[in-house]
Amino acid sequence: MGARQRQKLLKRRKAVARAARSNTTGTRTVAVTGSVITAAAAALGAAAPAHAAPVTVTPSLVADLVAGDNDADISNVTEMGGVLFFTADKPGGGQELWRSNGTAAGTQMITNFSGYGASPGNLTAVGGTLFFTAYSGGNGRELWKTDGTTAGTSLVKDIRPGYSSSVSYNARLTAVGNTLFFAADDGTTGTELWKTDGTSAGTTLVKDINPGGGSLNNGGTSVAIGGSLFFAANDGTNGTELWKSDGTSAGTTLVKDVMPGSGSGLSTYSSGNTMIAAGGAVYFAGNDGATGRELWRSDGTTAGTALVKDVWPGASSGFTGSYYGQTQLVEAGGSVYFSGRTPEFGTELWKTNGTTAGTVQVADINPGERSSNPSEITALGSSVVFAAADRVHGRELWKTEGTGASLIADTAPGTFSSQPYNLTAVGGTLFYGATNGVHGWELWRTDGTAANTAMAGDINPGVGDSYPSQMTNVGGTLFFTAETDALGTELWKATVAPVATPAPAPAPAADTAVSDGVVKVKKAQKQGKKVKVVVAASAGEAVTATAKGTIKLAGSKKAIKLTAKKATTSGSGKIAKLTLKASKKDNAAILAAVNKYRNASKKMQKDRLVKAKVTVTMTDAAGNKLVKKVTVKLV
Repeated sequence: MGARQRQKLLKRRKAVARAARSNTTGTRTVAVTGSVITAAAAALGAAAPAHAAPVTVTPSLVADLVAGDNDADISNVTEMGGVLFFTADKPGGGQELWRSNGTAAGTQMITNFSGYGASPGNLTAVGGTLFFTAYSGGNGRELWKTDGTTAGTSLVKDIRPGYSSSVSYNARLTAVGNTLFFAADDGTTGTELWKTDGTSAGTTLVKDINPGGGSLNNGGTSVAIGGSLFFAANDGTNGTELWKSDGTSAGTTLVKDVMPGSGSGLSTYSSGNTMIAAGGAVYFAGNDGATGRELWRSDGTTAGTALVKDVWPGASSGFTGSYYGQTQLVEAGGSVYFSGRTPEFGTELWKTNGTTAGTVQVADINPGERSSNPSEITALGSSVVFAAADRVHGRELWKTEGTGASLIADTAPGTFSSQPYNLTAVGGTLFYGATNGVHGWELWRTDGTAANTAMAGDINPGVGDSYPSQMTNVGGTLFFTAETDALGTELWKATVAPVATPAPAPAPAADTAVSDGVVKVKKAQKQGKKVKVVVAASAGEAVTATAKGTIKLAGSKKAIKLTAKKATTSGSGKIAKLTLKASKKDNAAILAAVNKYRNASKKMQKDRLVKAKVTVTMTDAAGNKLVKKVTVKLV
């Protein structure tokens, strides 16, 4: 998209934002995390809906390039070697080439041409060299290169000597291996295909495809497959058609005359991509004059270049210009996604595997012949996320796994539209610009679920707009431009970090024993005609205690049994008292034995000692048991 088109799009988005806010100044209700508030109250500063998220996102200003509230006019953002390169105004005016590592100190101007600046453009990385086009005193706009330093920045070649320019903003810089292909006009051949290895001697015309007239005058898209460049060119005879080049004149040939004769089979739109490389083939928008503008595929041979499917049968075009003219082809999960149009369903999301049978409509988001106009088609893991509109939710974020589609979140509730744009994936997080009708146009993010879709930061607080744009992933950090009332439009970044998950509490140790169980003899006495043995059981936890015992009397072969009722403790250190007794008959025998002992001589008492053997069992709540045995002397 050109600078002028971007400005038009930005103006329209600002107008939509103002309209959205003006439509929420009444009493329409907006649900916010289970509460209901009026949109008017929300506009006074209520927080955006909160969502539990697997990552934290922290937006921050990188540098204020132009002091005060003046815009830095940043564009052409490009990553090379983990560093962000971009063009921006310098203090005092004029566009120059800049770089940033994400810190204010590491954000530096590379070029500093006299006058109104170099106005660099077409930034393209080839290995460790960044190529770009720029104006310089006495040379016009030519091809330049840099290693990221001022000292390492130089003119590659003055292709059109003097003040005239050899390259334009539509120079189609495309890397094929270590070679850069581009469109240039040396003043003799017209705009033709050139290549460079970064040296003046290695910068040469590849082929004069349209002698004297120029074959690459209208911009367009170029793609690399293997060691070849595929591009649209007009040789003056066949119209604008699909060509390929291996970097030699002999190896630069017409692939196929899609629209036979002088008509053009390929369009050269400067906005959106109408050609991509996917699965070793080229997909492009073509028109053979009979089927209208449809999706074509080429393996680089004439025989292997064919219409994929006539989506809208007949002369009407089934491959559309999509929303805001953003014609998009996106590869994801082995398929190529695009906007297709039919008379029955309007413009909806389609996909293809390169075959006619495998070219199908993914979903009819806006049912019937009305269009959802999918745009911003972006791969996010195994999903494809895009913006689309229906009659219920307005224009919002949707996703698909290849079959059917689902709404991710109704960010601007109801038929109001959040108008997502500039979708950019950073790992498993997708960033984009949007408005919820309460806050202005701000940075949002999603992982493809409603729960984890939220505003990443209210950069220009309240109803103010920050208009995030120029989003670029550099090593897991999102760089973007944003506007604030105090600083104007400057360079920002958003860091993504996993939410720190507390280590799970260690599982409690298995309860395998009664803790600290103790049995003590309280008393063993004869009370009148009854004999009692009393013991006390206690533990480090609540237990239920039972007891049983026996008394073996001298001269008797049979032991007398003692029994007790069970007792419980209520907790640690509490005592369960157990009283053991014999039957009435056995009690008389015990008393007789005790009396014999007392009346016997000391020599005879040894054999007549009366003892009770007691067994106490303690059981805790987990069913663990502890058995304790004690011997109790009755006399």
